[in-house]
Amino acid sequence: MKRLPFFLSMGSCPRRCIYCHQGEITGTYSIPSPEDVLRTVSAFDSPCEICFFGGSFTCFPPEKQQQYLEAVFAAPSGSTVRFSTHPECISGAVLKEAGRYPVSMIELGISSLDDEVLKACNRGYSGEEALASLRTVLDEGFHAGAQMMIGLPGQTRESSLQDLRRIDEIRKGHPVTIRIYPCLVLEKTPLAELW
Repeated sequence: MKRLPFFLSMGSCPRRCIYCHQGEITGTYSIPSPEDVLRTVSAFDSPCEICFFGGSFTCFPPEKQQQYLEAVFAAPSGSTVRFSTHPECISGAVLKEAGRYPVSMIELGISSLDDEVLKACNRGYSGEEALASLRTVLDEGFHAGAQMMIGLPGQTRESSLQDLRRIDEIRKGHPVTIRIYPCLVLEKTPLAELW
């Protein structure tokens, strides 16, 4: 199935992480409207996976999430949706609403589970809170993804490996997709100012 990515560049992110600047990463500084997504997917003639990346999807107001998710019904039969989001914006209510749609994966931008690293990066949650969000996604029956990073301020090889072990411990036989990104120093980020 073809993936159809839409970049919601820093859309609804609850805070500015030290390393992030989606505009610099993607070259896109605006986000597509739900109408743009609808127009694009309705032009497809075979099933696709509609992907919302680059922002915190479930941090959008519920009405906006619904407008984006409704696009899957304009896509060919058999199409699915996946999205990335911030661990702070996962709840039973959010997942109940997502369950109304053919969601193929929910990816959490966890970055690290080390509390000191998370604090240095201005992530706004603890490692335990991130694991609780991941556990909630799994418990509600969704395929979960964890977006992890290496090379963050204060992070060590051992703390990165410990993060993976902690994820393995909570998955209880459920598959978890892990994406590992290197920390890059990008212009126009607080990390660049420290560099």
